[in-house]
Amino acid sequence: CPLCPTGKGERSRERKIMSFQDFKKILDQFQGYPLQVVLHNWGEPLLAPDIFQMIAYAQSQKIETKLSTNLLALTEETAGQLISSGLEYLTVSIDGLTQDTYARYRVAGDLKQALDNLKMLVRKRRELKSAVPLIEWQYLVMRHNEQEMPKCLWLAEEMGVDVVLFAPVILDSAIFTGSFDEKAAEEWLP
Repeated sequence: CPLCPTGKGERSRERKIMSFQDFKKILDQFQGYPLQVVLHNWGEPLLAPDIFQMIAYAQSQKIETKLSTNLLALTEETAGQLISSGLEYLTVSIDGLTQDTYARYRVAGDLKQALDNLKMLVRKRRELKSAVPLIEWQYLVMRHNEQEMPKCLWLAEEMGVDVVLFAPVILDSAIFTGSFDEKAAEEWLP
């Protein structure tokens, strides 16, 4: 994503995937205190091989679980695992309803695949007779996609998505550089 610190290469910390053992060790240090664990930050959590084990462990400790994904790494099998893990809240990021508007921000992303996976996830949750996860479609509103917002609401309802969140796009470069990028604002802000 061209505005994300990870996508722009602005993050200075080492990139790696947390193992289940590290996750458990950290969570166990705070036993009895955490109310919620957010299993995403500047990356795609479904690429973590132990993600379903992490969710299930947090759930076994009575800790609410949240995850945000672009859904591109989802398969029929992992959809079942995601639902069976007990995940409570899932945010799905899809920011456009044509391939051009979607790929402008989700560079190299495949809109059809994301939408097909969202439909499959909703269907799978219904088949497994599960109330969770609550599925939120997060749509980052930008200059090039704001006209598609009404269609997003219609499609989300048609698919059986629980919540639609229209969120403002954030220009993170100011956080890391200390200066506001007016050119980026003109290009991206609605």
